[in-house]
Formats: sequence, structure tokens, C-alpha cells
Amino acid sequence: MLLAGYFFYFSLQKHSIGHTLLNRVRSLGIPLLVWGFFSVLCNYWLYKSPVNISQWYNSCKGFWFVWVTLALSIITGLIEWCISLLSKLFPTPLYSLLHVVVFLLVILIPNNIPILWYHLFQYMYPYFIIGFLYNRFKSYIPKTLYYAKYLCFLLFPLLFTHFKRNTFIYLSGINFRNEFGMINTAQLKVDLLRWGIGLVGSICVMICVELFKKIPCIGKILRILFAYIGTVSLQLYVTQRICLETLYAFKINQLFQTKNFTLMLKNIYLYNLYWTPLVAVLFCLILYFVVKLLQKNKFLNFILFGGR
Repeated sequence: MLLAGYFFYFSLQKHSIGHTLLNRVRSLGIPLLVWGFFSVLCNYWLYKSPVNISQWYNSCKGFWFVWVTLALSIITGLIEWCISLLSKLFPTPLYSLLHVVVFLLVILIPNNIPILWYHLFQYMYPYFIIGFLYNRFKSYIPKTLYYAKYLCFLLFPLLFTHFKRNTFIYLSGINFRNEFGMINTAQLKVDLLRWGIGLVGSICVMICVELFKKIPCIGKILRILFAYIGTVSLQLYVTQRICLETLYAFKINQLFQTKNFTLMLKNIYLYNLYWTPLVAVLFCLILYFVVKLLQKNKFLNFILFGGR
């Protein structure tokens, strides 16, 4: 999500805010609705779940990365639009503080809002806006502070040692404010730790990429690789959501009930370090060719992948 915000700044620089937001709605919104409907059909086929608007809505929520990216892009784009209007009336760089104000509002609002999964929106917003603002103001960062980013390589393992089982996101949840607006200090510490680990880890990855890009032969390969991955990342995400997380998960749960898979199920190292990466790579390769085949048809490419 940090990179999503980082690259969104480039989109706003290349095109107008209106054009950029409409393009986001087309390239993310349409696939979200279409694949959400496919998910409903899969659940009906596998679990005999009802086919209705409520199920469609819940299925769309499952593609959380798509709708969160779309929502964050719209909010950030609208803030930039407000800043551009205000700058025409009273030019000052202080209007960028609007991003900070909105950020605080998003974080402080209790997460019991019945709109999609607001807690995911809250959790991802810091990464998106930090990536966006970093790209926007990186030329203003002093060199001494710029080189301080290398301290992240020391900070990441230090923070990671404090990551315990009870801080896992699916166990402790997100947001330090309950439905009554009260602050839970224990949850606040967990949220800050997770944000810190995610941010520092993302910076470490970006530093590694920047360093490798300076090596002539490796840098050229990385630029080509990242440019190409960017063109198929959404396609692979939505297709694996159906094929891997729905169909494969259903089948593997059945297989794990047999004796042949009992050993692998109990051995977490075998399952996580061998089986899971192997399945992930195989699915990525297969789905890549499926995506390229579907993209040859303009209509299918538009409704399934937003015309990417």
C-alpha cells in the first residue's frame, strides 16, 4: 500500500485529478463488482450460499485490496483537488496539512462504521498517505535526514522481536478506539507496533530496490520486471482470490481430512516453507497465462481487469 500511494502521485502528475479518479473507478471499481459476482457464484456452487445483493456486497468486501486502494485514491485525489482550489485563492504550501488533518480524522473515528470494512481502511491509510507524501516532498528532505532511512535496517529486526502471537492482526483486530470512542491503550500499542513494522519493512524493501537499481545489469532487469509486474498485479490478485483462496482452499480442506495430508498439516514448517510457496508459484504461473489469454479479448479485458 505504501507503493500504491507512492505511484498514485505520479498518476496525478501525468493527468488531471478528474481524469485520474475516473480512471481509477474504471480500472478498479468495475473489476471489483464483476469478480465479486463471480465469488458469489463460486460460494453458491461450493457451499450453496444464497445469491443476492447482500452476498454480492460481502463478496466485494473480500477483495479488500481493490476497494481500499480505490477508496484511498478517491480521498487523496479529492484532498489534492481542494488544495489546488485553495492555492489559487491564497497560495501557501500549508494547505498540504489537509492530508494530516484527514489522516487524524480517519484514524480517530471508531471502526464500527457499517461501510465495508472500515478498520482495514484505517489500517492501510497511513501507508498509502506516507508513500504519497514522501514522493511529493522527497526533494525537500535534507540529505542528513534522507540518509537516516538506512537506520531502518537496524530498527526492523528490533521491532520485529516485539511481535508476538497476540499482536497478530486476525487475533487482536485493528483500531484502538472502541464503539464508544474510548481509547484502548493496549490496542494502541499493538497498532503502533504493526504500523511501525510495516512502515520500516516497506522502507527497507524500497532501499534495497534503489540500491540494486544502481547496478547497471541488475537495475535494467528490475525496471523491466517492476514495470511488467505493475501491469498484471491487479489481474493476478483478483484471479487468485477466486482460484486460490476460494476453489483451492475448498479442495485442500477436503484433502487435509485424508491420512496422506495429515503429516503436512501438522508440520507447520513443511506446510509454510515448502508447500505454500510451491503452490503460490505454480498458481502465479498458471494464472499469468490465463490472464494474458483473457486480455486478448477487449471486452473481457475491460470488465474483468478494467481495461488494463
